[in-house]
Amino acid sequence: ASNPVTPDQIQESLRDEHFVVFFQPQVELESGKTVGCEALVRLAHPVRGMIFPDQFIPVAEDSGLISELTDMVWRRAVRFCRELRQAGYDIRVAVNISALLLSDVTLPDRLFAIVKEEGVSPDRMIAEVTESRLFEDTVRALDVLTRIRMKGMELSIDDFGMGYSTLQQLQQVPSTELKIDLSFVRACETSDEAKVIVQTSINLARRLGLRAIAEG
Repeated sequence: ASNPVTPDQIQESLRDEHFVVFFQPQVELESGKTVGCEALVRLAHPVRGMIFPDQFIPVAEDSGLISELTDMVWRRAVRFCRELRQAGYDIRVAVNISALLLSDVTLPDRLFAIVKEEGVSPDRMIAEVTESRLFEDTVRALDVLTRIRMKGMELSIDDFGMGYSTLQQLQQVPSTELKIDLSFVRACETSDEAKVIVQTSINLARRLGLRAIAEG
């Protein structure tokens, strides 16, 4: 049963460092080489155990704690990127950015300050935005996304193919990467339509000079 976390629990967990960040590898199909990873945040609650994002992200968004949570995940991801680099792995690290934060013009500066502080090259870090929620305030969102790119960080459009104005957004958003939604990737084995959608998305990404990532 759904049992969301309260804003107070989120605040306590931020203070007591109960949030844990896992890193899911992204593998290049041709070489089998790990070329990137995505930060996934979980709440390791001392009483309730491991809690998944659907139980705390909406609460963090509604209570205004999403900025603090995002900054924490971003900093851990940047540090992980630095550690990987020191160990000889040149890997990009992606972090999900809530659509709510795309109206916050201070976001690009905050993300960049953390990257600089930790001594990581900005082009190793990817801000990932979910396509279906991108354009609730188009002008502001485009401004924030453009600033992120101008500071040298990369931009990924997540859940590609699920949004309503996909191609228009592709034209407007200064992205560097497309993530093809899991539902299409999963259906590839059984559905010719899904296969065509995935193939077309990959071709589109290549023609636009973007990296294509298949989820799943």
